Amino acid sequence: MKPTVSHRFHPSTRVRLTAWYAALLVLVLFALGASVDTLARNRLMADVDHRLQSTAEDIGSGIESNLASWPFSSEAVRFEDIVPTLGSFASRGQLIQITSPNGEVVRSSEYAPGEPIVAVSGQPSGEPQIVSTELAGDQARAVHFPVTVTDRDGVRWYIGAVIVGERLTTMHETLASLRQVLLVTSTLGLALALAGGWVLAGRALRPVDRVTRASRIDLRRTS
Repeated sequence: MKPTVSHRFHPSTRVRLTAWYAALLVLVLFALGASVDTLARNRLMADVDHRLQSTAEDIGSGIESNLASWPFSSEAVRFEDIVPTLGSFASRGQLIQITSPNGEVVRSSEYAPGEPIVAVSGQPSGEPQIVSTELAGDQARAVHFPVTVTDRDGVRWYIGAVIVGERLTTMHETLASLRQVLLVTSTLGLALALAGGWVLAGRALRPVDRVTRASRIDLRRTS
């Protein structure tokens, strides 16, 4: 009766070394890709916020300049009368709204919604507020930039606000392209590194294989 021989796969030292090397490399590439993606996202978001605030400040400065040179009379100054033309600012691909002190939109750029993009409850503190929001179902960022004037007594009055919004579609497309590049380059790099690791592991283990073969030959001769 012949003994039953069980055939099991026992990975060689070369295979195990290459597998460990591959696992470690995958972790490194994943951490690197996540870091690059996070840094790129934060940088792009910071650029969007900077553009929004820059546009709002430019419009606010125009309002203050018009207000300073306005020929005051017995009639009350309407906020919409001192708002500069928004066409040059809207050409930046941003949606602009001018709101009165009660939050009503008194002027807006083309394609801007009728309701305020950023709703602020109560009287603003005077500091710009940048928030994440949605525009027609798309993710967006918007800034609420209060416009204030100071009277002769040093009292600061809130006269309205400039709201500037921008969709994040371009930013998301840029991030998607970056992720595709990272995926392709990481895959190619992993394949090349595995091939190189397999060759290097074979060379490193070659002396061990020679000793093993020599031991087997000696055992056969003595048996």
